[in-house]
Amino acid sequence: MTTTRSAVGSTHPSGVSPAPYDDGDRKKMEEAIAAAQRRRAAHGGPRQIGSEEVPHAVRSGDTMWALAQQNGDRLSDVVRANPQIRHPARIHPKDIVFVPTHDPATVATRRQVADAEAADRSAAAIEISLHHPKLPPGVRKVLTQDLADAQADASRKWAAVKTSVQDELITHGAGTTASDEAMRSRVTEIRARAPESEAFQKIVDDAAVQAPIDGKARAIMAQAQGQHDAPAALRALSDGYAAASPAVKDALLRDGGAQKIIDAAVTWANQPLHQPLDGLTNPQARTAAAMQRLDQVTEGVDKNLAGIVMDRAVPDYERFRNDNLNHLPSSPFGPNGTTTLVNLSGRLAGSPAGDDAIARFAAMGAWNGDSIRNAIAAGADPAYAIALARQIKNTGDPSIVVQTINDGIALRDRQRIADGGSPAATIDVARRMQAAGLDYRGVMKVATDGVQAFKDKAAGDVRKLAQHDAELVALVRNEGTGMTPEQLAQTITAYRTGKGAAWQAEGARLVRQIADDGSRLMDQMVALNELPPQLSGAQALTDRALKTIANDPAAGVALSVAIATDPRLADATRVKDFADIFALSKVGDIGRKYAGEIASARLRRRVNASLLGVDLRDPASVAEAKRTIRAIADESAMRRVGVTKSELDKAVKLVDATVDRVAAAKTQDQVDMALRDLDKKLNTDATLSKTFNKTTRPGQMLRGLAVAFAGASVVNSWEKFKANPSDPQNDIKLLLDAAGFAQKDAELLVGLGMVSRQSMMGQFGGEWKLAGRASAADFLSGLSAVLDLVSATRSGFGLGVPQDGGSAFFSATSAIGGGLTVAPAFGASASLGIIGLGLTLVGVLGKSVYDSEKDAHRYEAAAKDFLKTAGYSEAAADALSQRDGLLSGAPGAAQMPFLAKYAEFKHMTPDQLRSWVNSLTPDQVGHLSQRLLQTAGDCHGDPSRFTDGPPRTAFLPEGEGMPVEITLADSLGVFDSYLSYDKVPHP
Repeated sequence: MTTTRSAVGSTHPSGVSPAPYDDGDRKKMEEAIAAAQRRRAAHGGPRQIGSEEVPHAVRSGDTMWALAQQNGDRLSDVVRANPQIRHPARIHPKDIVFVPTHDPATVATRRQVADAEAADRSAAAIEISLHHPKLPPGVRKVLTQDLADAQADASRKWAAVKTSVQDELITHGAGTTASDEAMRSRVTEIRARAPESEAFQKIVDDAAVQAPIDGKARAIMAQAQGQHDAPAALRALSDGYAAASPAVKDALLRDGGAQKIIDAAVTWANQPLHQPLDGLTNPQARTAAAMQRLDQVTEGVDKNLAGIVMDRAVPDYERFRNDNLNHLPSSPFGPNGTTTLVNLSGRLAGSPAGDDAIARFAAMGAWNGDSIRNAIAAGADPAYAIALARQIKNTGDPSIVVQTINDGIALRDRQRIADGGSPAATIDVARRMQAAGLDYRGVMKVATDGVQAFKDKAAGDVRKLAQHDAELVALVRNEGTGMTPEQLAQTITAYRTGKGAAWQAEGARLVRQIADDGSRLMDQMVALNELPPQLSGAQALTDRALKTIANDPAAGVALSVAIATDPRLADATRVKDFADIFALSKVGDIGRKYAGEIASARLRRRVNASLLGVDLRDPASVAEAKRTIRAIADESAMRRVGVTKSELDKAVKLVDATVDRVAAAKTQDQVDMALRDLDKKLNTDATLSKTFNKTTRPGQMLRGLAVAFAGASVVNSWEKFKANPSDPQNDIKLLLDAAGFAQKDAELLVGLGMVSRQSMMGQFGGEWKLAGRASAADFLSGLSAVLDLVSATRSGFGLGVPQDGGSAFFSATSAIGGGLTVAPAFGASASLGIIGLGLTLVGVLGKSVYDSEKDAHRYEAAAKDFLKTAGYSEAAADALSQRDGLLSGAPGAAQMPFLAKYAEFKHMTPDQLRSWVNSLTPDQVGHLSQRLLQTAGDCHGDPSRFTDGPPRTAFLPEGEGMPVEITLADSLGVFDSYLSYDKVPHP
């Protein structure tokens, strides 16, 4: 053989370059070769291309002499092989020259291809003869057999060509050591050996795909075949099989060597069934020993391979059982063998061969209730028990097996779920039992009981935090009512510092635990809610469990804390899952509160992250934000709910225009007007109102984007506040903007259907009208004092649940905290978000423990320190920290909520209230304190009963005489008159 440089600059064994046609021109190449062959034959050359010559498509620069030199030929040999070329000194690009070759691989390939093509021609000639209409029947019969033989001969010869090509590629490292580039080069060289054969070109193309697969399979087989025993060989095969692609796996399972390894593993495992092992002659002992070997040989083996081994092992067990019917008890396996069978079946369930083997073993009736229950309890999948119960159900009552499954699953899963584990595996067992026609209710009860047990554990952790923070909660609930959010945050910080690092660390640990509890509980609830259709009969059971959780206030705290702290729970899928759980038909208003929280968290995190750093004063920043809005609005979720492209484009243009108005706004009133106009157009436009009104998801999404943009105004206020914190107007503006943001968020929740329009939050979200005209948004934009903000927010965040004054306060605390928490997403200081999160958690926790602490004077000392930290004088803090006594109308009632309500009536800011109280003499503060306690008693501890309405009277019993009529101190006018009587100057 002579190895030469080809015309394309590469070297390959044939010395003949590939044709200068790419794959797309292959047909043209074939046509050019055929035409050249016809011309050569017409000039006296051979009618067929010889097996020792290769067609070459001339490239620029080629000459007859150069082609001869490159292939070790004489020039005369090349000229003689091409009589169709009249002027050998002049050949042109893409002319076909037939070049004699001496390369053994090329010659061998061309001979194989020629033989196969000759066989094809023979078969074709016979087939033509068979079409002759006057062919005698006897001849037709002979020719039909000849055709079958000829076609079989052609198939064998083409198969030999294919095997040769694949073997050559594998020998050169296809799928193992050779690089992709090396393989492409080798394929090109092989293809060039017979460029005129379309069939050969297809074989090479197919081999280029299949050879790397077979090469990898052979490498895995070589590793397995090199092992010292059958179990080791199976494990080596499994290691390669598990890491292989699906195509390589298929190749392995077709490989005869792999089948021998599997059969050897089966023979090794089944040895005890064929001869006594260590003197064991008892039939059950022999089946148990064989089952132990089967378990051993398949341990750690890929499930599909192991399933095949198990399935091929079954016939020996079936024969053994039939041969020993007179010596076996009712079950062919003893307790140990049954345990092993259950464990093995559990490992292999889900593979086609494994499932078939399990069913065949179950047909043999292996049964030991204790063994099966204990194996399942220890962690085994109940696949064998389910298969056995299915077998029994065909002829009898499977209840004893079903009860064994129930008992095993209860031992296996109940405590795990009660510790916060997922019930998904338990529910899957119920699904499989239902598919087998078995009673699955016992297993489903394990799931629901476990989830409710974990709910109790989460509620217990909340109570631990309540006990830990009880004093702080009581202080915030009472003394905190007269403070601004920042004053309250600073006072809380000072309180925590005073309690010490250990106390703070324990509180943080409990919060983390509760957040983890809430996340796990939510996952459990989603699993219970997402029952497969086959388990629809268990829906009532799971719905009752979900309702119990949703209506447990302590569990609700865990959910709320998790929603506030776990970003994973704001994932779009999780939001949908939770909304599905708290559908109206299941759990009602309380559950929808949590759905509203998670939907709001999703909205804030998604939108705020998208608009992070937007500067409404920078046109480029606004333009980038608008691009973000278009990207969000165009997500697939919009299309899934049936929004057409034209509707979406029109709605996005409206939002774009609204953003421009918000960016250009000079006042908050202008911002509010832009958002109201957007709302009106989305609700009333003939094209958009059906799709984008506030009750639809697309409408809610677009409003949510607008709400997020409105939140950017909080940033501007925060910047002004930082620049001049001594100016109370900046403080008021910051809080007003935060409240405006919260009001728009409330409106979105009303649109989401999470909050009733008639509820307090629904009123706050837009339904409430002052004097029948001004909405909550209008009212907030016109507020002139911080306490008006607190009052409006407090009345607006009840989420549809009736609240007393204390609960309303905690709703307000959570609302303000929520607004501050999201402010950093718009560029505000991170410290503002930390304050907001703290207030949110205090509010959430306070609502759960509001009624749990009733001691009359328990927190007076701490309240005094709390007020002093907030800036109240020693005398004022001492007087205002006193609680109502046990004999009063409101034991334990604090004064500050009523003082804050009084300040609200007087339109005083928290700073103004504190300054007024500190200006009073000790005697005057004492009189003020007595009147506040009197008012608390007359209002039965409920600040909402303290009004600015007309005076009211009540009758007190006076011994055995007539009742005494008194004027209650539950109205502003009476309270002021008492202050005047005590000579306390009015604010």
